[in-house]
Amino acid sequence: MSTFASLVSILLATSFAMAQSGAPAAPAQGAPPAGAVEGVPLGPPEDAPMDLPPGFEKIKPPSENWKAEETSPEAVKKGEAAVAAVAKAYAAAPAVEDTVKLAIVIPGGGEQTQDLSIAFGPAGAARITAPDAIITRIGDDLFFEPEAGSPKYMKVTKAGSLIDAMESAFGGAMMPLPQIALRSGDGAASVEALGGPFVPQARVVGFRGAADGKGGVVLLKQGEGEAEVAIDPASGRLAGIAYSAVPPGAPRGFRVPVTMVIGSTAYDKDLPRPIAFDGKGRKAVDSLEAMQQAMDVGDDAPDFRLKDTEGREVSLSELKGQVVVIDFWATWCAPCMRGLPKIDEFAQWAAGKPVKVFAINTMESDEGPEDRLQKVGTFWKGKGFSFPTLIDGNDQVSRSYGVQGIPFTVVIDPQGRVADVHTGLSPTLVADLKKATEAALAAQPKG
Repeated sequence: MSTFASLVSILLATSFAMAQSGAPAAPAQGAPPAGAVEGVPLGPPEDAPMDLPPGFEKIKPPSENWKAEETSPEAVKKGEAAVAAVAKAYAAAPAVEDTVKLAIVIPGGGEQTQDLSIAFGPAGAARITAPDAIITRIGDDLFFEPEAGSPKYMKVTKAGSLIDAMESAFGGAMMPLPQIALRSGDGAASVEALGGPFVPQARVVGFRGAADGKGGVVLLKQGEGEAEVAIDPASGRLAGIAYSAVPPGAPRGFRVPVTMVIGSTAYDKDLPRPIAFDGKGRKAVDSLEAMQQAMDVGDDAPDFRLKDTEGREVSLSELKGQVVVIDFWATWCAPCMRGLPKIDEFAQWAAGKPVKVFAINTMESDEGPEDRLQKVGTFWKGKGFSFPTLIDGNDQVSRSYGVQGIPFTVVIDPQGRVADVHTGLSPTLVADLKKATEAALAAQPKG
């Protein structure tokens, strides 16, 4: 998974879903899965015994500590009423801000923590903040930025609720922040939101009231997954949630503890720091893909000076006046193996034109420079491509181009500006490169 795609820092549901499935975090595009062996499927077969692996301690579900009267039909009705009251408390406040300390304990894998905050202001304004992501909702506009003041931000205009706007921007990923649904005041939708990505499609199965009749704890359940939702007796809003999540297909007794410690503060008029967004001097894009793309058309292409497998040095700055096409690749990258022949087809088309084509080898293993040179040189000679490959020995050039997955192809115009960018393997790559190259040559100043 790319650093940016830790929108997953704020959409923690994604990283949790990976933990649920037992799958590793997604590697950069084209990278081999960790532990993958050709012809051998990852993970146990569907009919594998469902015993708890050695070394894992069986975790009891929270409901085992609940009394029968706390899970009776009367208690369930009280729990449903309590959730509806929590939703009303969030909806009634002119402005409210919650801090959330979320911790996920992956059995055998340590603890992952994340500090989040979510604030609601008048007129539907909202702000969600994580260490490396900020989402702002003002009117019908939703803004996403990986950090405050970032040079690029995503803007999506969508009428309706914050949930509607989030689904439009992020493809319906479920947020681990039930306050979004609670703020709407819809008690029925709030039950499922409280279960979130950890106990999806949860229902109320119990209620434990406080001795003074204030606050209380609501027990949620779906399948084997459970959650205990604590209600603050003073505010009537959330105080915390303790999840006991069960990954699909997990062995009996295997549970993932997830806790949310919540501090909630309401304000009579507006937040101390009103919700606002200033995009002045920054670039707006309309998709996550555009946000991930470090290089934009029109940007100055970062200069580089690299050697090919024969020791010849190539400098981008010395190639001005020509179109330069570079394709980042690695020997382990299966999509690159399918993409390089397409680059070669394009290079043969470009022969005789003011166009230079280079592959750039990057993201290889930690072997020494000489071993890498020999490996890449032998590989390249065996392929017989009509264009050379350069070697990005310390991956500095790929970092300067914001490469997060390979293959990654960039067309640079004669003035040294980015004319086109392609991430991954496209069936129309050759045609796209020809079109971008012809356009860049046609736009070159005459004389």
